[in-house]
Amino acid sequence: MKNVFVKSLAASALMLCFGAGVGRAESGCTNATLKGLYVFHASGFNIVHGTALPKAIVELINFNGDGTLIGGGTTISINGTILHSPPGGTGTYAVQLDCRGTIAFYDGGANPTFDLYVGNKPDELYM
Repeated sequence: MKNVFVKSLAASALMLCFGAGVGRAESGCTNATLKGLYVFHASGFNIVHGTALPKAIVELINFNGDGTLIGGGTTISINGTILHSPPGGTGTYAVQLDCRGTIAFYDGGANPTFDLYVGNKPDELYM
């Protein structure tokens, strides 16, 4: 199921929000800027053999403030088929001073990596 999540995730414009993060410092961001639980959500379409299939994803991600993260489980709907991924997935992230960075999820295979940007509010994270 994680592979389905990875493929769906890669095709989406994503936003994480509602985190308990400490926010942007006047001097910029660090890994500690992202600390706490964030709710990831995305919706869009997977194109399969020329047909657009609707999809939606909801996932909890807990940022530890030190560059590591733990997933809280995922629910995915692709064309009405509901898939679940259990909590406990891991990954890493790195936030630079300019509030840009990367995030990588470990799924035992491809380990997809995405760019990220911390927004102006402490609870906004864009991927």
